[in-house]
Amino acid sequence: MAITNNYPDLFYKYSMVVCGDESLSPGLANVYFGLFDSDPLSRADFLRLLDQFKTIMGDSDPEGAVKNKILTDQGLNAVTLSIIKLWYLGVIKPLKTLSGGGYYFHQEALIWKVAQAHPAGLSGGYYGYWSYKPEVQ
Repeated sequence: MAITNNYPDLFYKYSMVVCGDESLSPGLANVYFGLFDSDPLSRADFLRLLDQFKTIMGDSDPEGAVKNKILTDQGLNAVTLSIIKLWYLGVIKPLKTLSGGGYYFHQEALIWKVAQAHPAGLSGGYYGYWSYKPEVQ
């Protein structure tokens, strides 16, 4: 399916606005875009959301414009909530195509940044690091 209107870039920018995080991974955004774009149940509303976002991108208050012009539409609101869930939790149930990268999605989920924690099993420490007291700085 041909991609028009630079939808992946719009998705990336929209994700940064609705997630409140400008450090989102562009590579992960492309993967997430593909999940929504290939889902027959949400694709129409998803592309409509990106078209709507394109019209308000130049607004001086993009968050307010999203709130007033996109989130008031029930279909677009539902897609937006799914986008936020995917970025923050790394998983979303309605998308049947979400497979293959599950661990990576979980590991990169924004929830770990918010919780100031790391996913279980991914500490970055060497084996046995837990047996020593933490260094006080």
